[in-house]
Amino acid sequence: MTPADMGRVFSFLIANREALSDPMPYRNRRQGEAEVVKILADALAQNALSDFDEFLGAQGFKLKFYDGSDFGVTVKGRIPMYFILARFDSEFNDYLDRNWLIEQIAKGQSEPQTISTVWAVQLWLHLQSYFYTHINRLPSEVSRFNEAFVSAKTLSGAVHDTIDKLRTQGRPQGDNATVWDILTSADKSEIDRRTRKFVRAMKDSGQIIETTEEREYVQTLLAAVEMALNAERGLLYLLPSGEVTPAPKDVVQVINGYIQNEE
Repeated sequence: MTPADMGRVFSFLIANREALSDPMPYRNRRQGEAEVVKILADALAQNALSDFDEFLGAQGFKLKFYDGSDFGVTVKGRIPMYFILARFDSEFNDYLDRNWLIEQIAKGQSEPQTISTVWAVQLWLHLQSYFYTHINRLPSEVSRFNEAFVSAKTLSGAVHDTIDKLRTQGRPQGDNATVWDILTSADKSEIDRRTRKFVRAMKDSGQIIETTEEREYVQTLLAAVEMALNAERGLLYLLPSGEVTPAPKDVVQVINGYIQNEE
């Protein structure tokens, strides 16, 4: 890759996070995407991506390559190529910009950051449970990303059911009492409103994309790749039952940061 090619590719990937020879369902080819795929494919064939990988790694990114055979996909007899610019949680680049997500949840209203944070974490845990635990899928199973569906209505309903259970259990002691107070004070309209904001943020960050069914969403390949890269950093709560004993879905622990695996 020439310096000009590297700049062109990086500019496209930092804006779009993926370059696909044949776009996945639910979106069209982007301007300049075919050119970026050709540059990357040529460099891959010549084993000439090491400098670009080193450049990306210093910023907390990895370039991941898949082809259609990884997903059992062909397009008009050819095998598609998929290049994904994935984040990994590091000192350079958080897997997900938590502050940005919290700001999206709080948008349009004035409230303490603690409230927005609790809602962001609660909705995130529910979304990921639909992508992994509910379909008995491991985070490493990237190829199953197109099985990971959820609707805004289903997500909102799951959060509503969780809050009803919290009310039944009663107010706990310690730090969890703050979470209980925030969640149990919400009525259905607030839950729906928070869910809509969260879904919009997940769309804007490339974690989900709308399907042909109204208000139904599927996990993106980008989101699946990033989760696979970062699962070992404390996302054991996603594992299907029977794989390992999952870490508890403790909202307080998640708020305080990723739960590190014990050595």
